[in-house]
Amino acid sequence: MDLQLSAIIYQALITLIILSVISNIMIIIKMFEIVRSLRKLGDLLKK
Repeated sequence: MDLQLSAIIYQALITLIILSVISNIMIIIKMFEIVRSLRKLGDLLKK
């Protein structure tokens, strides 16, 4: 396996990892927003 090919594969793996981390963070943020809006709805219903 020559050096250039392994470098390209390594960069591709890093890019994939970064993208999956970013998408996971986005999903977590969305979940927090949903939980917050559900809490607001609950507060409105209690009043």
